[in-house]
Amino acid sequence: MKVLKYFVIILTMVSVLLIGCNNNPQQTSVIIRDDSNQTTKLYDDRGPEDGLKIRTGIKRRRRALVIGNSTYNKMPNWRPLVNPKHDAEDMTKALQQLGFQVTTLQDATLKMMDYEILKFGRNTEDNDIVLFFFAGHGMQVKGENFLLPVDAEFKEEHEIERVTIKTSLILNKLQRAATKLIFLDACRFNPFADKGIRAGTFRGGLARMNAPSGTLLVYSTDPDRFAADSVGGRNSPFTHSLLKYIRTPGVDAQIMLRKVRGDVKRATKNTQTPWDASSLEGSFYFVPPNTVLEPEMVSIPAGSFMMGSPNNKKRLGNQGLNRRFLAKGSRIGVYRLVKTQYLDLQPRYSFNSYDDYSFNGYQQPLVKAIWNGTVDYSKWSLQGIRKDYPGDTRLQYAASPGGVRANPKIWERPQHKVQIKAFKMSKYEITNAQYRVFRPNHDSGNYENQSLNEEQQPVVNIMWHDANAYTKWLSKKTGKKYRLPTEAEWEYAARAGTNTSRYWGDDPNQACKYANVNDQKFKNKFSRGGNHGCDDGYAVAAPVGRYLANPFGLHDMLGNVQEWTLDNWHDNYDGAPTDGSAWISYSDFDSHVTRGGSWRDSPIYIRSAARQKYRHQDEEVGFRVVLEP
Repeated sequence: MKVLKYFVIILTMVSVLLIGCNNNPQQTSVIIRDDSNQTTKLYDDRGPEDGLKIRTGIKRRRRALVIGNSTYNKMPNWRPLVNPKHDAEDMTKALQQLGFQVTTLQDATLKMMDYEILKFGRNTEDNDIVLFFFAGHGMQVKGENFLLPVDAEFKEEHEIERVTIKTSLILNKLQRAATKLIFLDACRFNPFADKGIRAGTFRGGLARMNAPSGTLLVYSTDPDRFAADSVGGRNSPFTHSLLKYIRTPGVDAQIMLRKVRGDVKRATKNTQTPWDASSLEGSFYFVPPNTVLEPEMVSIPAGSFMMGSPNNKKRLGNQGLNRRFLAKGSRIGVYRLVKTQYLDLQPRYSFNSYDDYSFNGYQQPLVKAIWNGTVDYSKWSLQGIRKDYPGDTRLQYAASPGGVRANPKIWERPQHKVQIKAFKMSKYEITNAQYRVFRPNHDSGNYENQSLNEEQQPVVNIMWHDANAYTKWLSKKTGKKYRLPTEAEWEYAARAGTNTSRYWGDDPNQACKYANVNDQKFKNKFSRGGNHGCDDGYAVAAPVGRYLANPFGLHDMLGNVQEWTLDNWHDNYDGAPTDGSAWISYSDFDSHVTRGGSWRDSPIYIRSAARQKYRHQDEEVGFRVVLEP
């Protein structure tokens, strides 16, 4: 009786989000985190309510309890679940960004679930918005639904209530909160069906429940049906789709759930249809209309560093005017051979196709460059010379079998010391969700039918002027001064005190723990590439923050998407500022520097010093922002 009493108290004090069968049991210990810090502040024009920092002063607390149970180790023949750990981690991050104070449990025992649910309920106040999220095994017995801790173990029907959590008790105790949000995505099969318990006691899936006043109750599939495990994905189909839409400003919860329902049906080939019941009065928004999602910022300390690559040009001697050179990489170009007979590959023009290019009145084929930093003079001959400016000799390159070429690092020279003042930089690249508050109809597009439009993917296909306009809009909305980083600030923040070519070291094949790059996943998907000898899990842009941060705590500084900077493009660092300021010497319509490389770039571009230039929008170019003191 004492145990049942605790169950009643515990279960009723929570808004229930049960998020389904996740298959990744990496640890059996219970992890508890009570995090009251908001990682993203939300603004709109009405004033603080629903946990948002706004103007009028009425504030409703947002609180959540998130549980992800993967490793069920007491019952024989139970398979471990892949997704719950990741579902719990990703929901925690999303809810924190939405202003929720989140307590997270992983692989929780009955004792821990009991205790945390009881504490969560006791701390609930009348005006609260509460949410409970459970990922793991769930079952129904005689029309009652139960959530299973990882240490659940029984052989007889009468033991079930003693070792599980009854969902109806949770609903009863949630009545005090103004708004209860309940999402059930538990694996809805009977895990005890082969344990000798009599037939007819159990049914598939979870039983239908009524939603008490002020409650939104969501199942990952309709009652009495099974929920699908993810096949090779990080999240269950339901949680994946929920995460996709939950941070979208101005989308009512019911409309969001219709989108989730469509996504899950498509992902499971119509074998799973999410179901919901609601007694909410009026609309509920996880992110109200006109809300500004202010990026989480990281403080970058003042300091100095050596910007660029070491100065080690290769001398050509007398071969300078009778050889043809091709640069290895993703760009085709017209390069300059300076009078000093040094190979000073400074691109003036770039082409992104195999189309012919008119050269002094006749056609020469341009070929894609292969670029790795060595020079082979033996298999190239001069194709043509053109003088565009006095003293400048222009060479047009075409392919010869087996030849290689020169090094893009010339753009990164001379290496020079730069002093940087303290500033703040956004922890992540700006996402589609954040950018669409500014421009609601923005389309980041796709790459060979792979979407770049998910809410937490970095925004792409924007011009430099678009990124700059966003910073001005964000500054106006928040009363702070945001801008794009200067090129020097960007490299200083990317290096984060390291002197290696990448902030994790010099080995590009270690990239996949830290960055989304042109890897084996890319190669398997598109039958090309694979320049990094590892698998980062994504063929195109990943949701922000999926990889390990650099020593400053910044994510995705290398890979994922290239990032606009304030600086105009210059062919090298001769005359560059040494105080960290932007180097702007042309009109805003000239090319600008991008940094960091992207998900489709080879190792030469996935370096802290690597630079590229863009004038137009591209599916691999996005941005992050800086906040001035």
